Amino acid sequence: MIHSPLAALLLAAFASPAELKVPLSTFNSLESAAHVLAKGGRAEEFRELVAMLSSLGYSKDNAEKLSGACEKELKAAKSKVNELPDAVARMEQAATDLGALLPALKGEEQALVAHSILRLDDEREEAHKALGHVHSADGWQRAEETKLRARRTRILDVLQQAHQYECEITTEPSSLDILVEMHGGPGTVARWNGISIYAPWSADRTTRVLSEVLRAAAVSAFLTDGEQGLPPESWFARPRSSWVLTDSKKEYDRALKKSLEHEWIDKQTFDQSQTLVGFLDRRGNGISYAPSESENEAAVLCWLAPIQDGPMSALKAGHLSYVCQAYLGTPLPGFSWRQDPHDLGETFIKPTPQEQKERDARLAVAKAGLPGAQSWMSWLVRQHADPSFARCVVDFFGKLSGEELLKCTSMVEYWQEKGELRSLINGLSETIDAKAYATYLRLLEETPQSLEANWRDWVVRDEPSLCARVGKQKSPPVGAAGSTEEELRTALNALRAKVLPAALKIAPVELDSSLAPGCLAHAEYLSLNPGQVQHWPDVHNEFPDKQGYSSAGAWAGAHALVGGAGAKAGETLEGWLATYFHRVPLLDPGLLRVGCAANKDYLVFDVYSLRRPPDASWAIVWPHEEMQKVPLTAQDELPSPVPQAATGSLGYPITVQVGLPEAGDPPLEVEMKLYNGKDEVECWFSSPEHPLNPRLVPPRTFALFPKQPLKAGTRYQVTAEWLGTTRKKSWFFRT
Repeated sequence: MIHSPLAALLLAAFASPAELKVPLSTFNSLESAAHVLAKGGRAEEFRELVAMLSSLGYSKDNAEKLSGACEKELKAAKSKVNELPDAVARMEQAATDLGALLPALKGEEQALVAHSILRLDDEREEAHKALGHVHSADGWQRAEETKLRARRTRILDVLQQAHQYECEITTEPSSLDILVEMHGGPGTVARWNGISIYAPWSADRTTRVLSEVLRAAAVSAFLTDGEQGLPPESWFARPRSSWVLTDSKKEYDRALKKSLEHEWIDKQTFDQSQTLVGFLDRRGNGISYAPSESENEAAVLCWLAPIQDGPMSALKAGHLSYVCQAYLGTPLPGFSWRQDPHDLGETFIKPTPQEQKERDARLAVAKAGLPGAQSWMSWLVRQHADPSFARCVVDFFGKLSGEELLKCTSMVEYWQEKGELRSLINGLSETIDAKAYATYLRLLEETPQSLEANWRDWVVRDEPSLCARVGKQKSPPVGAAGSTEEELRTALNALRAKVLPAALKIAPVELDSSLAPGCLAHAEYLSLNPGQVQHWPDVHNEFPDKQGYSSAGAWAGAHALVGGAGAKAGETLEGWLATYFHRVPLLDPGLLRVGCAANKDYLVFDVYSLRRPPDASWAIVWPHEEMQKVPLTAQDELPSPVPQAATGSLGYPITVQVGLPEAGDPPLEVEMKLYNGKDEVECWFSSPEHPLNPRLVPPRTFALFPKQPLKAGTRYQVTAEWLGTTRKKSWFFRT
């Protein structure tokens, strides 16, 4: 039996070619390095090394023995050591030994050894040359990387631009029968050409949802066909269709029941749809329930997307998953996660509790956003534990979940950057399900081995080698004690502990090292282009023709709060909390990880990349109950949350953020009031239904903006009432 699941995964799926003969001295060096890593508390690194050993032909019995011994040494380690020069020396020796093998090897065997060398030490010239890498001012890179980087830049540019696309949408009140049956009264219909969305919401909100569906479709059309702007009506799979949306499970259940009573659906559809969140009736209406706007938008996008099921199901799932996460900020609808590992044969055993805990933590981050999913796949690749693409070729995209869906998403992202998605779609349209995998290989001119190897090389392109990770560090590790990012993270967690309900058992926010480089890159970009700082959304954008542009910085800028550098962490947070748009993400219970970096001018704090959607009912208020010394005024921010008000005139904002509705609740609508004694304070009120600034609408968030500064030394009362329910909340704070 194999004590390490990672080694077992590898032996099952990545056994080395029989003709590859690695010297015993090389194995000895890597064994010794694994022990040093384990004793130094470097769990991820030693397990990666054991997986690499197995890929090079290390025996099953030796893998079991080494893994078991290292696990014991890991448990005895008192702390995680940042620098392990002894491990570096042994890995460098192994890399040298492996390099001597390269001239006698060819094809896939040579590629396997070269990749292993670079995972050990990414500065080895002979390995780079064996893989066809080229050297430039930026160092070694894959031959196609320059082209991919240009395409990556263009994709990020379109993701930013799409939010500004204008959509000519008309709205009017609607008494559509199924909408009235569901909602108990009329609602709104929003129309764009032949596509209609009916909802029990305001015209502003229904328009916003349809606009975002169309913009997401524009991103999809660009990725598949290079089209700019909104696609033509003919692009859509259902160009003349009607969708009835709700964010109330109670309303969805009522619609389902009424549809059966009116024979708009049959009993089989009724039974199946009780556990689902959408169905089509016999008249062609699609009915969908989702707790958030973005999830409803994702559902409609999937219905309208033109990529068909069958041989293209893996492409459809991966492409839509990418668009939903990268543009709409939500997982693919119906996304399901299997916590149990795949059936990988006799060599697989159940993970230890510690390994399962690590795996679950990584999966939670993977569910929280595209960077988390990318990080998860990179981790699996480095452990040689990712599922093969052959497992992902199914006949219906809804069959893909968990790691297979992540694999599809990542591979499709790679093909999108290469500009190969349309040719794959066209080539697969004429094949049959049973021959789909062979068609992929033929169209891409790949073998099963090269298909996986090329993608894996792309996945780990920015990952440092093992020697770099445990060698002498050029700068303190992210989150080091006393660092700016650690101080800000600590202050944020202390603040969140005051307001997040204890029953939710929300873990402290962690720093994510993979997000930090992008944050620093955006700070440097702003220093080079300071004219963008005073304008929104320019402060969050990077333009490819400007000095300092980078794809990592562009992503960070679009997902971060930006502040001045040099202030203390507490002061920075107090400033953001005195605003509206900057406050909301900081208090979101779904925030798992943050990225943070600062230069001499700017602090960039990524709080949007890794947030999981709500999965429980909660209410977060700020100022919190019995909070003291609340500031009197709001800080100005870009954009203004109340464009109707004069700059600098607003009192301190009061916000209520809510999670999922309680079971049986009607559509979410909260009414808020602010009192000074018995006197109601005159305020502006903003909600998802009626936002004061429709250009930026925080989901599930309600806010009061006093029209005058608050009075010093005064005790204020806030009341919030969930309309259509008996739920109320009342609390006090003092200035």
